[in-house]
Amino acid sequence: MSVSLLAHWRTLAPSIRSRLLHGSVGSAHCLRLASRCLTVAGASGVGSGDAQTAFRLGRALLLAAWEEDPCNGQLASQVLALHGRVPWLGEATARLLAAVAGAWHAPADLGPLERLAAAGDWQGALGLAAGHVVRAADAGTCDLFWLRQALVCAELSGDAAWGADLAARALGDVPAPEMFRRGGLAPLAALAAYLEGCRLATSGNAADFARALGLFRGCSALVGDHVTVPEGAWLAPLERAGHCMARLGARDGALSLWRVVLAARPWHVSLILRAHDVAQGYDQPAPTPPGTTAALLYSWNKGEELDEALQALAASLDDITVVACLDNGSTDATGDVMRVWGDRMGRDRFVPVRLAVNVGAPAARNWLMQLPQVAACEYAAYLDDDAAVPADWLRHFARAVAVRPDAAAWGCRVVDWHSPALVQSAALHMVPAFEVRDVAGGAEAGTGEDGLPDAEAVYAPTLAHGLPFTVSDLHCQTTDLGRFDHIRPCVSVTGCCHLFRARDLLARGGFALSLSPSQYDDLEHDLRAARDGRLACYDGFFAVRHKKRTGKAARMSGAQYGNGLGNRYKLHGMYDAPAVARIHRMELEALEQDLLERMARLDVLHRRG
Repeated sequence: MSVSLLAHWRTLAPSIRSRLLHGSVGSAHCLRLASRCLTVAGASGVGSGDAQTAFRLGRALLLAAWEEDPCNGQLASQVLALHGRVPWLGEATARLLAAVAGAWHAPADLGPLERLAAAGDWQGALGLAAGHVVRAADAGTCDLFWLRQALVCAELSGDAAWGADLAARALGDVPAPEMFRRGGLAPLAALAAYLEGCRLATSGNAADFARALGLFRGCSALVGDHVTVPEGAWLAPLERAGHCMARLGARDGALSLWRVVLAARPWHVSLILRAHDVAQGYDQPAPTPPGTTAALLYSWNKGEELDEALQALAASLDDITVVACLDNGSTDATGDVMRVWGDRMGRDRFVPVRLAVNVGAPAARNWLMQLPQVAACEYAAYLDDDAAVPADWLRHFARAVAVRPDAAAWGCRVVDWHSPALVQSAALHMVPAFEVRDVAGGAEAGTGEDGLPDAEAVYAPTLAHGLPFTVSDLHCQTTDLGRFDHIRPCVSVTGCCHLFRARDLLARGGFALSLSPSQYDDLEHDLRAARDGRLACYDGFFAVRHKKRTGKAARMSGAQYGNGLGNRYKLHGMYDAPAVARIHRMELEALEQDLLERMARLDVLHRRG
């Protein structure tokens, strides 16, 4: 590798570094970063070194934003427009972008699609989009606008295979690997191969990983020799090929491909995290669990889901000391489910708790943590009653505990039960709703949106807009191809699978009862620790499958939405702007220190070849 990751990082402006620290994936995130870089380039003076560095990074991030959303002809046109001003794209990449831009036909009226999406009717939206795609294909044309909508809806509906069939109809059959080697492959055929590779790479099946690897290798053969790749190349297939190789156990091959990508994109934080942790063996579970552990579940009228959750948990029973399960006033078969699993797991291991009424999630968590059987354990893990953990979940946590032993809590990647390519939660980072500057009023240290005012000007709890922070959503912007497989500090992790040291859990105090019946009590508990100077730790090397949908895929009743909105407002009232700024600065410092250490290790590995 000719470029030192550490040396390149130090050339970037502080306001750009702070925005990159959360990651470098997600089309919207990359687009915002690109805009910021190009703004910095314009403000730095034409011809200056800072301007050139920011401009080169801005155009690379704009290309990366399109790579995250490859059917987006509007983004393709923006990349081509910048290339027209200052040429830098490789010939094959420019041809592909031109083909995508030419097949993008956005309708004048998006009302019907927007209404279906707002209602969460993904099947209806899928039918609408698919109809447009099929009519265009029957007319001998390709409409990437509607294909893009259809692929998103198919994924949200848990029917990615159907979406792949639709893409084949729109773009033509996926070419065989030998066709790539002949050259002259039509650009949209390469796009078809890439999309099929992405679908296969999210299936979790080794045979599919191998097929996806062949397709990605074929696509990447169009733009480079796998030894040196130009900055303006279509690098997504090469990076995705590395993810497939890693999941197939070919670690050295994956690291070799990622080294080539990082030579062209030394700013690619998400890939740096992934490559470093694979090189260090963090992706492998520890041989033993972290210590004596209590698994804690609470449930209300989800007997069937609880049964499935306990069935999954039983596969790791040898690693668990106590399973404590609280029935939160259920009126369905939850009690029967608990009795059955109590017999199966043994009364010495399974601790049932029956409450007459539903006291809400925070109170249920507090009740469970106070059980003497839990206090006697070294660790306590809260698990959702509609989530399935893998058999080695505690051994992966043991690895994370070894990597970051001082963490306040440990969490994992959570994926959609019906569509595992959708990541519901990963590492959560604080995003202030205002710009955070250092005490001297100098370089920005925040990740707020461009143009937002300082904290003193924006925050007032009585104002509707006085919400001082959100948390990062990069995991919601893209599908899971391995980009969130790493271990790193963060401000919070999901409460769906939340591990604590039992003594820390008891010392920190209970979950906030004001955030009942649920929502945000787990986040607030992590924020309390962060306010005291201790961050959580995220381990993305194992995933929990979760039945309840979150984010854009969720359907919520008016009451649920109102409760969530009210609890969010209460949460923000607990942490004013100065507290948010302090937590944010502390997290950024920890993230950068962690990243610098990884860069230094990778630089050494790359120098050794």
